[in-house]
Amino acid sequence: MALAQTALLTREVTELRAASQRRRQKQDIRRRYIAHGGALQAQAGQQLVEQLDNMCYIQGHNRRQCTTI
Repeated sequence: MALAQTALLTREVTELRAASQRRRQKQDIRRRYIAHGGALQAQAGQQLVEQLDNMCYIQGHNRRQCTTI
């Protein structure tokens, strides 16, 4: 029984480490993108602001199901 539990824990640790590494790599890609001039252009920023203005802030609503937007 102890060997089975050890095997399960070992597998879980391996999976968690792999997930953590993928997340770190994704963050690094974002940081490199911004560092290399990947910031938003004025028009793209304006479009994001307009999207945020159209969001519904009624409690219990979400973007996909709200009919007031």
